[in-house]
Amino acid sequence: MACQINKYRDHLVDQLVNKFDIGRGFVQAYLRYWSESHGQQLTDISEIEALPCPHSKWFYNAISTNQQGTTLVNWVKQTLPTFPRRYLDVGCGLGGRLVAFSREGAEVYGIEKDHDIRRLGVENCADYGLSQSMFLDDLDAIEEKKEERFDLVVCLDPIRQLSPDRDLMLLLNALRHNGHLFLQIPNCTSLSVVCKDTHFSLFALSLLALSDATAYCTWAKSPKPIHFPYLSVLEYKEKLEESGYRVWIPEPEEKDELSAERLAIFTNELLRGYSRFMRDDAPRMDRKLAAKVDAHFRRYLTNFIEDAIWLNTGERSTQWFCEKYLATQRKLLATKVESDSMRAL
Repeated sequence: MACQINKYRDHLVDQLVNKFDIGRGFVQAYLRYWSESHGQQLTDISEIEALPCPHSKWFYNAISTNQQGTTLVNWVKQTLPTFPRRYLDVGCGLGGRLVAFSREGAEVYGIEKDHDIRRLGVENCADYGLSQSMFLDDLDAIEEKKEERFDLVVCLDPIRQLSPDRDLMLLLNALRHNGHLFLQIPNCTSLSVVCKDTHFSLFALSLLALSDATAYCTWAKSPKPIHFPYLSVLEYKEKLEESGYRVWIPEPEEKDELSAERLAIFTNELLRGYSRFMRDDAPRMDRKLAAKVDAHFRRYLTNFIEDAIWLNTGERSTQWFCEKYLATQRKLLATKVESDSMRAL
């Protein structure tokens, strides 16, 4: 029986290797990880497609890590004047971007604090002959690598776990002249982000100022030390430009659907979230903090409803509304300028 299961599992490994351009060692390690964490022995790709949402999405998102890395490589080739020789990935996850950049000849380094994810990332990179030594423990470790600074530093998913001051400066200091910092920033006015904060599920946490969010997380007993509240893409832009960096913000790519039905759903979610806060949280919070949080929520709700009305009357463009409320992620590329004569991207 065990031999038969192994035979079916080898069949699934072959399917995934061929479909997702991924190594056998990583696929086998990820299937073991899936079995241990979900209690499911998968033997055919059709079983993955039949997994309930969001499990199938989680699986495919992980197993396509190298393809996602290739997508970023292609974007970099089209965007930057020269391809980076040294690449640092902060929050490198399963290592797909490290694999993709190394395939193009770059010297790559990654930081990943989640032990399980890092272990799988090591397996993925090992399939392509990459050493475990390229995985750094934390941001402070990049100081040891700065004898030759990086051409490109990327920070996508974990941006909210970085201090917008200290950690951001560490990343900037890791760049050589004319090097680039690429960030992916959650849009703090996105309807999806506001309705449910993905880290703590606290209604509209993204709307709060730093001091208010700190007090809110302390009250909610959330692990605040690993999380820094949202700065908007424009606030990051301002910080970077003040430090002498040239900044480019590409058009948003990830958006929720713009339809009357979807907007009605979002409106109901917002109102329910605000009602829960007023019913369950506000009466138990410090009165001054509750009043501050309430003011943030009311301001956002008022702005959203007014903007939705103006959208219907033609006083707001669809593009403006989508960028403010429907773009879930905003991207930012900062260039360490050597002189004003450098060619703009």
